[in-house]
Amino acid sequence: MSAQQTKHANEQQTKHQSAHLPEFQRLQYAFTAHLRDPEAAAAPVGIKSERLATYRELLFNNVITFVDITFPIAKAQLGEALWSRLTNRFFADFNCTSPFFYDISLHFREFTESLDWPDLLALPWLESLMHYEWMELVADIDDRPMALGVDTNALDEALSADHDPQLQLAGPAWALAYQWRVHEWREDSDLSVVKQESVCLMALRADDAALSLQIHEITPFAAFLLEALTQAEAPLALSELIARVCSAMPQAHPQEVATMVRTVLRDLIAHGLRLRH
Repeated sequence: MSAQQTKHANEQQTKHQSAHLPEFQRLQYAFTAHLRDPEAAAAPVGIKSERLATYRELLFNNVITFVDITFPIAKAQLGEALWSRLTNRFFADFNCTSPFFYDISLHFREFTESLDWPDLLALPWLESLMHYEWMELVADIDDRPMALGVDTNALDEALSADHDPQLQLAGPAWALAYQWRVHEWREDSDLSVVKQESVCLMALRADDAALSLQIHEITPFAAFLLEALTQAEAPLALSELIARVCSAMPQAHPQEVATMVRTVLRDLIAHGLRLRH
């Protein structure tokens, strides 16, 4: 559904919901509709325009400030005029379903992806960039505990050919894949000259006071292994992981696959991936 269709559906829903409500609730619907989009919805009778404007500014800033913080590079690259137009339309049209502020950024990203504005369609990298910036928020609010004192020597031994350890993540990690090298971009990057280039990344929450996000460029093969580990709801046997790779690469010799899996897992661990076994 396009943004315009979403807006029309919301308007119709509001009219339907308020048609048979008590007067004070109809006032509430009129009040919120005007706050969302003063140009499209008349101000409710009896409330001073100055008060409405102040309340809208406060509410708008509460919502959009969080969006601005989540997507600083996208905001800078789109420019003030386009970003203002985009955030105002989001505030007016999008029917947010979550009461949590950290979900607003996801709703905003989804809203942006639904638009068919020529100015946005001319930026083929925008979806990848916004996803990457959103992932930084995801990592920041992830409350999964990080295991301390992981014995990497014992884990290295467990990955030898005569063992079949049960592997499980011991800290937050994500496998990311993009068609653009968005992890290298900054607010002042010149994206008019960037070329499309596929990249796979391993994102880890660092073991520091700030719980900052660490990014490592990895191969598609490593991303496949990491994705399997992140999606596993229970410990995953090394033999099962090898079997999945063999299924995805039927032309490869199973013994070669097993060696590759062990080598790549050791490399991921060396770059900070935390695993239990």
